[in-house]
Amino acid sequence: STTFQTVIALAPGAYDPYHRVPSRLRIGYAGGRGGTEMQVEYSGQGRLTDVGTSHVDFLLRAPNVRDESVLGLRDEYRVEFVGESYRWEVGDASYDLSAMTVRQRYGRGAGGRLELGRWMLGGWRSRSIWVEPHFDDTAVYARYRHSERAEIGVNYLSRRLGLQGDVASLTARTRPLPSLAVDLEYARNLEGDGGSHRAYVARLKGTSGEIRYFVERVRGGKDFIGSHRHEVQTVASLSLPIFLDMRLNGIFREYEEGLDELADYISQCHEHVSSVGLKRDFPLGLRAAADWREVERRGQTGCTPYEYATRTIRLSLERPHARVSAWGFLETGVLDNRLEGTEYGATRYGFRVSCRVSARCRASGHFQSALPGSGDPTMRN
Repeated sequence: STTFQTVIALAPGAYDPYHRVPSRLRIGYAGGRGGTEMQVEYSGQGRLTDVGTSHVDFLLRAPNVRDESVLGLRDEYRVEFVGESYRWEVGDASYDLSAMTVRQRYGRGAGGRLELGRWMLGGWRSRSIWVEPHFDDTAVYARYRHSERAEIGVNYLSRRLGLQGDVASLTARTRPLPSLAVDLEYARNLEGDGGSHRAYVARLKGTSGEIRYFVERVRGGKDFIGSHRHEVQTVASLSLPIFLDMRLNGIFREYEEGLDELADYISQCHEHVSSVGLKRDFPLGLRAAADWREVERRGQTGCTPYEYATRTIRLSLERPHARVSAWGFLETGVLDNRLEGTEYGATRYGFRVSCRVSARCRASGHFQSALPGSGDPTMRN
């Protein structure tokens, strides 16, 4: 006869038949505006099994005590499950679809995605929390990755509150060269035709040796119901090395929003920004820069029109560091109020300090001020 015996080694100590996820319970009080409220929070995160890559992350906090104290927190509810090929979330989160449909819309809902080989399928439904009027969105999408350098996708958005309607878009991302990335998206309303119901974005980013460049063009029609509605934007930047270890940096940006709408509640804006400057690194980790900047803005907010231009020179000094970084600047020039036909001197200065407290926490402080007599007295400095 033959006998088989299996020995199962157990860790010393009492046997625990349950899998446990680390969590915590917090009870707090908020007050100071005529009342006091208690708030309860239960949160945790950890693996779903003793082995494997599936994780859970959750937070349940109620009620909303934000109005009771400056330190009060709002109510928040979310549960997230993450694995190697899936991700599911329920509750409050930033729901994302694409650049021309919905980008990081914070709301309360549910969604998920699933990866099947080269395919990624997903969708979600949410309602905005802070935006007024609210947006009630349903989204589905599919992505196909042909290789590490090429991906195409299709997106669908159905919006039933706020700007109502349906939007579809096509996306394409490719790297024809290892140092060159191209992103394209074309979107349109499923109801209506013509350029006012369409939108697109074309983005190019690359390097050539020590030269870095970026170009972006965004256009959204006035009847388009996705992101960048009634906007036109062109951005270009170039950075290249020149003599004496210096870099020449140039930036151009032109932006338009709602210029052909005359309703009192519409914000209209045309902005033109151009900048050119030099930057150089010095010993002790110091980085100095000098920039010429010209800005033109015109439009109106509600019934109040504005049109002005600034021409300034900025000198800045920075010391970046993994733990503590510091940056300061001095900017001087003129501000031209074209509606009044007057010019003002504009001189301001400021500094910023950033400190990495831990791997998950960073603290920073910023100060900015203008010298007495600088700028239009009717404008905020």
